[in-house]
This record gives sequence, structure tokens and C-alpha cells, in this order.
Amino acid sequence: MESTKFSIIVPCYNSAEFVPRCLDSILNTKYKNLEIICINDGSKDNTLEILDKYASKDSRIKVINQQNKGIGATRNVGLENACGDFIHFVDSDDTVEEQIYDELNKFIIKHNPNVVHFGANTYLNGKLISRKSTDERLFYTYKDYKNFIKDCRGACWDKACSLKFLKQNNIDFICSNSGEDTHFTRAVVLLSPCVHLLHKNLYNYIIRPNSTMCVNTKLHNTFYVFEQTDYTQRLLKQKFQGKELEKYNKQYNKYKMRLYYLGDKKCLPELKKQYLQNCKKRLTSFEYLYFILHKNISYILRNLFSVRRNVEGTSAWGVILLGKYFKISIK
Repeated sequence: MESTKFSIIVPCYNSAEFVPRCLDSILNTKYKNLEIICINDGSKDNTLEILDKYASKDSRIKVINQQNKGIGATRNVGLENACGDFIHFVDSDDTVEEQIYDELNKFIIKHNPNVVHFGANTYLNGKLISRKSTDERLFYTYKDYKNFIKDCRGACWDKACSLKFLKQNNIDFICSNSGEDTHFTRAVVLLSPCVHLLHKNLYNYIIRPNSTMCVNTKLHNTFYVFEQTDYTQRLLKQKFQGKELEKYNKQYNKYKMRLYYLGDKKCLPELKKQYLQNCKKRLTSFEYLYFILHKNISYILRNLFSVRRNVEGTSAWGVILLGKYFKISIK
């Protein structure tokens, strides 16, 4: 049987406690035609030492050491250094099933896909809490989504993608530390003729509330929303024209406004002015007016309801407004 070469990309940040289990699961697959690209993203523990130790014992493991860049940029480094036929992303605190690459290899040889989407198991505190299997279809496309921009979400680790397909379509990760999986998935689904489904659970997603990969990418501002919306807009223009582009632009505009609202709500006070300037650049005059009105009305309503929840110490005007317009009895 032919053998597909898989490039397995493992971003690592302070992963010393978990990465041995992750790498052991990959090596235990017994599949030989692998390259395992481990990127140490500026870890402050002994992650790099562990990776080097594994690399010294197995020539398929390649270690890249870099200053901290975040998860999206780190995965891109893996893509730049990959030379396999298919790419698979594995998070350093997750594991894979023993048969994963044998099953993928057989499926790829049979169906010649651009993208294979398979099932995954989810664990919390060592207990299996979910088996998310793919449905019974053979494949799906972007047309299967009622609202593609809103509903096409998902991880990158439950998919194997042709490296040739990714490079031909310039698909990579946004360097934002929020939503990078969603945008990669959105590009993969939109730009591939179809996504093939492999009806087997081959990946183990392990939930850790205090994941170090999450901790190191803690956001200090919400300007990432602009990178996300700009990326999606470029993607739509790359795929669609004419009336079809108009259709998906309507979905995009709702998505854009929703992200800008969320970003504004969470933005640090000292960055508000700059944030609003960025919004104004990306919105039409009408959209920006609507955005500002919505923003201020939401602010007023939030304050009114906070008055309702804690009447003591609030102004008489707040109580009067609540009583008159919301008919709330104050005890």
C-alpha cells in the first residue's frame, strides 16, 4: 500500500507536564511515514529540554525554538517548515488514537481528498465526557451551512489537510490569539470543493481550564477583531463574485458588527478612542452611526438593569425610570 507522509505540527508553550504524553501517543501509532514538527513558543519551563530529548531518540522529530509568538503564528511556523503530503495539528496537551494515521492513510489513498474531517473524544479531569463523531454523510461543502459566516466554526485538530491544497489557496492562521481555529476552518471549508468525512473518533481533546497555551495568549486589548473581520472579507472576495458575493456579504456585515460590539464592550478604557477610530475606518457612515447608537443604547440599558439588581445606593432618577418604563416593583 502507498504511504502518505504526514507532517504533524505540535505548538508547545510551558508544556513540560503534558507534552511527553502527547508525543508518546503519536509515536505509539506505529505509523512510520511521519515528520513531527514541535515548536517551542518561548516556554519558561523545561519544555525545550524535553523536546530535544525526544528528538535525540527519534529522527522524525524536528524541534524549532522561537520567542513567544502565540498559537496562530506558531502553527504558521509549522506550516512553513512542513514537507509532508498532509498536515495534522496536535495540541501539546492532547493525544491521538493509535490507529489515526493508518486510518487516514487508507482513507486518503481511496478518496484523494483535500481535507479529511474525523471524530474526536473529549476528556475532562480524566473522564470521557463526549464522543463527537462525524455524521453519516460522505462529505460536506460550504453550501450546507444556512449561515456560513456564523455557523462555520471548529477546531483544526480534527482535520487533516493536503499541504498542496493549503499552499495553492494561501491558507494559514491569522496571528490573532483568539478565533484562529475558526478562521482556518472557515477558509478550508470555503476553498475546498468538499470536505470528506471519516466516521471514526481518532483524536482525544483534553480540557484543561488553566491551559498554558491559553494563559500565554491572554489578550491585553481587543484589536484582534479587526484582523478577524479583514481576513474573512478577503476570503469572501477570493471565493465569490456578483450576486453570490452580495449574499455572503450580508452574513459578513452582521458578523462584523457583532464582533465590533463585543470588542468595544471588552476593550480597555485607555484604548477605547483608538478602537473606535479603527471601527470608523472599516464601517460605512451609516454602519458607524448604527454602531454608535447601538453601543450607547446598550450602555444605558446595562446601567438601568444594574440599578434594578442593586437599588441601594443608586440615584432616585434610576429608580423612577425603572419603575416607569420597566414596571418593576421596588421593595
